[in-house]
Amino acid sequence: MNKRTIFLAVSFMIVGFSLAHGAHMSPMEVNIDRPGGDYLNLELNLGNCQLRCASEGGCMAWNYDPRHRRSCFLKNSFPEAVRSPGLVSGVKIFCATMGARINNIDFLDGDSRNFPLPTPDPTVCENECALDLSCTAWNYDPRHGPHCYLKDKPFTVVSSPGLISGQKISSQCTFSGMNDQLETE
Repeated sequence: MNKRTIFLAVSFMIVGFSLAHGAHMSPMEVNIDRPGGDYLNLELNLGNCQLRCASEGGCMAWNYDPRHRRSCFLKNSFPEAVRSPGLVSGVKIFCATMGARINNIDFLDGDSRNFPLPTPDPTVCENECALDLSCTAWNYDPRHGPHCYLKDKPFTVVSSPGLISGQKISSQCTFSGMNDQLETE
């Protein structure tokens, strides 16, 4: 078995593990770089780099560059894919179509979970809802430290200055930002 075959077999096993544990990641993009959008650089192996992105709400894409000690680059955007021998990349698969954001509205009650956010960015909360199959709506509350509330039950709509809310429209998978062609040499 050649190195390429072994690498691809391991890649598909990692993707299968990620999907079985609720993460939604694209297949690995071999010999692809996604320059820009870095928000975190870590010393991780290839599989753990992909899993770290899958587990972080703010991570949209990732790069693994074995030439660096801190070889895992997490991205908060979908940088364009460019050919780069030796690098491996991937993006999150969003299995949802999200509705427009609604300012100054609270979807009261119906919380499935809530958590503080590391940065004051409603996109992180919206993305968490997109990735959570049971989530139907979300609230972002910046008033007492940024906080996210995900909804999976009926809720009441009330006016609440400062909050940002949104609803999930559908849960059909799309491969946002994914390179259409994997290296096959």
